[in-house]
Amino acid sequence: MTVTVHDGGPGVPPDLRDRVFDRFARGDESRHGTSSGLGLAIAAENARLLGGTLTVERDGSTFRLTLPTDGLAPQRRLRDPLGATT
Repeated sequence: MTVTVHDGGPGVPPDLRDRVFDRFARGDESRHGTSSGLGLAIAAENARLLGGTLTVERDGSTFRLTLPTDGLAPQRRLRDPLGATT
């Protein structure tokens, strides 16, 4: 399944596109008070956990979420930051 979202705004600047899904990555300096830079990182991680991807197109204002339709991703053991396994 693929969901495509196109934003009519200015888009992600070219110099930010390679790291737009990194934690705390933010673009417009004037908007730092309203953004933590975590939203796209969380969305991309959720897509990955479901076996999919979240990408930004070259125009910088089109995002594509792709998820498998043949069931969920295989279960993975999660690692606890304190060293315990779940």
